[in-house]
Amino acid sequence: MDMSSAPESEPRIAGLLREHGTRTSFIWATAEAIALFLVPDIPVGATAVVDPRRWWRPAVAAMAGSVVGGLAMYGFASAFPDAADALISLVPGIPDRMVEEAGRALDASGSVAVVGAPFRGIPYKVYVVGAAERSEDLARFLLWTIPSRAIRMVPISAGCALARLVWTRVLGWSLRSALVLYAAVWVAIYLVYFTVVAS
Repeated sequence: MDMSSAPESEPRIAGLLREHGTRTSFIWATAEAIALFLVPDIPVGATAVVDPRRWWRPAVAAMAGSVVGGLAMYGFASAFPDAADALISLVPGIPDRMVEEAGRALDASGSVAVVGAPFRGIPYKVYVVGAAERSEDLARFLLWTIPSRAIRMVPISAGCALARLVWTRVLGWSLRSALVLYAAVWVAIYLVYFTVVAS
């Protein structure tokens, strides 16, 4: 069975993700590196659910988008540090303690500190602004951005692709129900994040 062909009965969102999911992952990751508060993991995983044979494409696209967005945000924060700090303070789910924790990590380890971002639950953009304000080498910071993003994007994309195959081929359940479950999981994640992690 060709998983890349769109069955007539699939939900419309699946067709959109199959056609535009990789591009969306790139744009989303670029925006998230600057100001968007919803993580690019969302379109990355959704695209992998719909098109599991090409699971790696949205992951790579999101990694590239983070580099592009990081470059833009670094330049903005270098030129307008106060405005960058103000922008970060307006993004939902980023309390002052996260900014302080990222700052301490950057002071201790330099640009490599961004690799720990996925384990601390601190948004990438916080590290970008902190690195710019500490005049960390831009090329070095962007280089460390790649493993920092890969640590999350690759397992999420691969895991969602595998889950889709188990869901539809082994359990015999529909793609529609897989997408509904996927959306419900992200709603639950953000409820926990905003009520516990970022409170």
